[in-house]
Amino acid sequence: MSRTKSKGQLAKNSEKQPSNPWPAPVEKAARATPRSRLVGRITPIALALAGGALLSFHWIYEADFWWHLAQGREIAAGRLVTTNLFSGTYPNYPQPFTSWLFELGAYGVWKMAGAAGIQVGQALVIALTLALVYFACRHRATVPLVLAIEALGLFLIEPRAVPRPHLVSLMMMAACTLLVERARASRTATPLLWAIPLIALWSNTHAESLFGAAYIGIFAAGEFLHPEVLSRHRAWIALTIAAAGTVANMANPYGTGLFRYLWENANASEVVQIAEFRPAYLPVYAPFFAYLVCGAALLLLRWRKVTLWEMLVFGSFGFLALRHVRFTSLFFCVSAPIVAARLADTRARIAKGPILVPAMLLIGMLLSPVPFARRFQQLGIGSNYLEPRDLLSPGANAFIRSAALTGPVFNSNNLGGYLAWNLYPDVHIFQDGRFQAYPPKFFANIHQAYQSQPDWDRLVAGVDWAVLSLHRSGPLSGAGRFPREQWTPIYVDRAVAIVVRRSGKFGALAVKHGHVRLPGITGLMVGSRP
Repeated sequence: MSRTKSKGQLAKNSEKQPSNPWPAPVEKAARATPRSRLVGRITPIALALAGGALLSFHWIYEADFWWHLAQGREIAAGRLVTTNLFSGTYPNYPQPFTSWLFELGAYGVWKMAGAAGIQVGQALVIALTLALVYFACRHRATVPLVLAIEALGLFLIEPRAVPRPHLVSLMMMAACTLLVERARASRTATPLLWAIPLIALWSNTHAESLFGAAYIGIFAAGEFLHPEVLSRHRAWIALTIAAAGTVANMANPYGTGLFRYLWENANASEVVQIAEFRPAYLPVYAPFFAYLVCGAALLLLRWRKVTLWEMLVFGSFGFLALRHVRFTSLFFCVSAPIVAARLADTRARIAKGPILVPAMLLIGMLLSPVPFARRFQQLGIGSNYLEPRDLLSPGANAFIRSAALTGPVFNSNNLGGYLAWNLYPDVHIFQDGRFQAYPPKFFANIHQAYQSQPDWDRLVAGVDWAVLSLHRSGPLSGAGRFPREQWTPIYVDRAVAIVVRRSGKFGALAVKHGHVRLPGITGLMVGSRP
């Protein structure tokens, strides 16, 4: 038999095995003992747990967390949330999608372990995210390089490290990244099959599951158009898997409601000004900008070795992150292996040694707006750290119960979820952070009414009491629109004030508590808060 191959055979083999311009880096061989192998496996997991703890066991304020808990309580009672049931304004307004599985899980953890349990759960989710990103990057780079990228990645995740469903999206996207890296390394689409059940589960926890399918689709489309690690036949299979993943987004009790929810998010009124839809800004997202600029520079420096799908992933998710801060952490998850590969391909000696890890930590701390000393001052675990008394008031909740204040209430927007969690069904809130649970013009009407006292009086004509935040101003807070001629403050502490309408059904409380000296309330009653 001849040892040579015909041109046809060579072409056939070339189609089956596309060239890979950067095989996974091979570290120097060493005599691995069972102990060293165990240490090698445990170390990244231990570091991931430490990172999760650092981003979780400290002072956390998240106004939306409380209505997630309230919805979880309803789901645990067998009532899937499909309308704005906590509301005294639009209780029948439909909700096309909720992160029901996250909410049910969060409620279960709270019932078992309280605030400390929530912090532990958050730490574990972040740790698993970091571990998945680590193992994805290890297909491309050495341990020091991967740890250095993750060190900077901690500061990209930090602004989004709060107990909300998007943390599950980080973990799931990191899992998708690992599947793509395994598909790339094995030159087959088979590992991507796991993405279908993964996305189906993900769709029950957060609407960003659709971006997981999009990420798989970008990888598959790039390989189909310009094969590098997959043949066109295998890329076509990967495209089919991505399409199946898109359909898997409907594997939840709301079906296509997830797509409607995302559409409404994308077209939210500018009046609402949802924080996570803002463009990335300085100084809070300085680590993100540094990572984005350095990553783009590395891709440009080694542009000949950058594949089409890598350019598409880095460019599309980078653009989303620049437009909306909610995508900054997702961008890190999908781009970390790409940046790791480019960094491993450089000839700089600093990129090869362990000095890069502390260097990245130092850069992250210098760029972060959180002062170094404050990081240690705010460390802690328990209700005082998840329910900060300067912003939320258990005392006000107790007063509301003792005073028998019930029914519809006006509340500052940031307090809506907290009141729903603590006081529903006796109390029905005016508004909260579930902006899609209200008609599109609802918040625009609040802004418009805030411009004049008569319009505001008509807006709140249906309520006889209000709970107002002492740390918020502007239309959604109600600050300055409860004049003393009509309203009397009956409770105040560091976080909130409670006022009642003098002529309303709780007017007797104005007589009983109105004589109490309530310092600091003037700004909420007349004028604007200084």
